Amino acid sequence: MRLEGIDEVLKALDTLPTRCEPAARAAIGRWHADRRELLAVTADESNQEDPVAEASRLQLELIDVERASIARAYADKRLTDEARRRIERELDLEEARVRHALASTSLEGGDPAD
Repeated sequence: MRLEGIDEVLKALDTLPTRCEPAARAAIGRWHADRRELLAVTADESNQEDPVAEASRLQLELIDVERASIARAYADKRLTDEARRRIERELDLEEARVRHALASTSLEGGDPAD
């Protein structure tokens, strides 16, 4: 069902009228196409690896790298407290999304192709 939903999103990107800049539309399309590719590989029961789980774990590591960079920029007074809090909030939301994806993978007991 997830693959069908992403397929509909990709079709909609090509047909829905929008005021969105072409670059933004292309970036969103690539993001959904990448999601679809990962889910399709994971849904293939003959595949022994779970690229969604691997990608999720890597993304969590990279979020930590970004957090450390933001902390250094704030400590060096190259970033305001307001900007630091906004970025941290974005990272918190991204981390929650990635952790949810990881919990939903087949290696973690879920079925990512639902």
